[in-house]
Amino acid sequence: MKKIRLTAEQFDGLVSKTRLKEKGIAYARAALVDGRGYSEIANELGIARAEVYQAANIVLKQYEPEGFESHTYTGPAEMFAKIEQIVAKFEGVKIA
Repeated sequence: MKKIRLTAEQFDGLVSKTRLKEKGIAYARAALVDGRGYSEIANELGIARAEVYQAANIVLKQYEPEGFESHTYTGPAEMFAKIEQIVAKFEGVKIA
């Protein structure tokens, strides 16, 4: 999946819709605006990578680019693994 980069203005607009505290905002900004990796940020700050990922994910849940449609699916992990294999095989080409 391609990493999403946001402008500072986009980020500020999205983060204003969240309840993130200053630390979380800093983590998310470093990843989403500055384009730094989650692990890089976490290692530098001595925190878990998951903390950076979660902060960025909270902001991204507010992001809906033009033409973007989001769906949530549930099911066993095996099913999603098979779906990933099919997507990789066809490289995202619509087959139906």
